Amino acid sequence: MRTTLDQALPHDNPSSYIAASYIKFVEAGGARAVPILYDDSNENITNIFKSVNGLLFPGGGADGCTGRYFEVVSMLFDLAIEANNDGDYFPIHATCLGFEQLAVKVSGNCSILTNFSAEDAASPLLLLPGADKSALLGGDDTDMKWLRKRVAATPPLAMENHNFG
Repeated sequence: MRTTLDQALPHDNPSSYIAASYIKFVEAGGARAVPILYDDSNENITNIFKSVNGLLFPGGGADGCTGRYFEVVSMLFDLAIEANNDGDYFPIHATCLGFEQLAVKVSGNCSILTNFSAEDAASPLLLLPGADKSALLGGDDTDMKWLRKRVAATPPLAMENHNFG
């Protein structure tokens, strides 16, 4: 059974959810959030991938190195790299667990993550050299210059709540 993007999902999945904050984040950027369920078939996941323009790997709880969730993250990452290599600009945003999963995938090393406690910690956003030339933050228009200046001058504003990194 193939689900189109305007249909209800065919089954409830109590082991999978998407926090409303991620939906709102995507919608604030003018996009429509489309769930990709990790326990769906590879064929359906690939079909959904072909109908979206970017991926958001959320935070949450899952085994960081094995199992179906990691397998699907790896598959989607490979599809996104392939799309980008083919000239289809296909952004990926990863938060917390999502970023951990990508770090393990790219490094090929399950032990790259170390355990630590960073609960309710605020951190500044640090722009790397060259950010003004990047696809995301680049540009010489007034709005982008203002944004880069504001991020550089802002006190810690990124809330962190991590166990691994």
